[in-house]
Amino acid sequence: MINREKTLWRAGANRVTTSFIHMRRRTVAMRDIDLVELHRPFLALTLPLAAMMTLVGLRFYDVMTDTELSVAMVLPWLAVAASSEIAQLRLHSYSLKDLEILMPLWRARAMRAAIDQAMAERHTGGDPEGVWKRRFTATGPTSGD
Repeated sequence: MINREKTLWRAGANRVTTSFIHMRRRTVAMRDIDLVELHRPFLALTLPLAAMMTLVGLRFYDVMTDTELSVAMVLPWLAVAASSEIAQLRLHSYSLKDLEILMPLWRARAMRAAIDQAMAERHTGGDPEGVWKRRFTATGPTSGD
């Protein structure tokens, strides 16, 4: 049997096609996905910690050595920079348990764009712009599909 699915995105073991999302341990049908969210989960933890460590460093700068100041003020901000590049992609579904994937931010954005494209193609029959062309005419909005 020949696989005729169009691959929209692929990186490592993850692949998004027009009908499925294939991952290392799981394959999810595109029709089962209701909502896609993209979060940066570690940023909420590291940002307040870095701000607090900076305030501690500023408060006690006169009694701290240069090494202690650099550890107290620079390392937490490096952790913020690193955590801002880690993303969590959540796939919500009523029929499946919610699925969460941790990956680099650039890869998660690309995967989400491919999932959005596949969902748009599914809802419009392969023409993502077709809905807007039919719905908005020269006279203004018309009734939906």
